[in-house]
Amino acid sequence: YGKYLTAQELQNAPNMRRGIAASRLIPQGREITAADLLFVRPSKAYAWPEAGALTGRKTSRSIDAGHLFSKEDIVEKTRGNRKHR
Repeated sequence: YGKYLTAQELQNAPNMRRGIAASRLIPQGREITAADLLFVRPSKAYAWPEAGALTGRKTSRSIDAGHLFSKEDIVEKTRGNRKHR
């Protein structure tokens, strides 16, 4: 017995995935902690399994409570002279 998603469920799947939002106001340049994260629907740039990739990173701008995190909200890490996400 196998469960298969219907065409409608497949169409709705992106809106059902949980994303990551700010649980409170996070000032620019602050290091993000687990307490700063809130899991909400829908997912945008970061899905809930990527929470570990956000913790310990710094914000590139002030983040309002409830804001869904995007790649632009996070300061890029640098390794030597090369930048990466």
